[in-house]
Amino acid sequence: MEHLASFYNAVEIVVWGFIGLALLVAALRTSGAGRVRLALAGCVFLLFAASDAVEISTAAWWRPWWLLAWKATCVATLIAIYGSHRRSRSGRG
Repeated sequence: MEHLASFYNAVEIVVWGFIGLALLVAALRTSGAGRVRLALAGCVFLLFAASDAVEISTAAWWRPWWLLAWKATCVATLIAIYGSHRRSRSGRG
C-alpha cells in the first residue's frame, strides 16, 4: 500500500508541476494583473508539487505539522488567487 501511495504522490508531482509550468508560460504571454496572478499561481503549484515530494518521504500529508501547514497555505493561496480573478472579471461587466 505504501508503494501505491508513493506512486500516487509521484503522479501528483508531475501533474502539479506541469500545471505550474503551464501557468508560468501563460504569465509570460499575458500583461497586467492577470500576469501577476498567473505567475503567482504557477509558483504556488510548483511549491505544492514540492510538498508532494516531501510527502513521499514522510508517508503522510498531515505529518509533520509543517507539511500540513505548507499544503494548507498553498491551497489557501490558490483560493485567494481565484477570488482575485473572479473579482477582476466581475468588475469588467
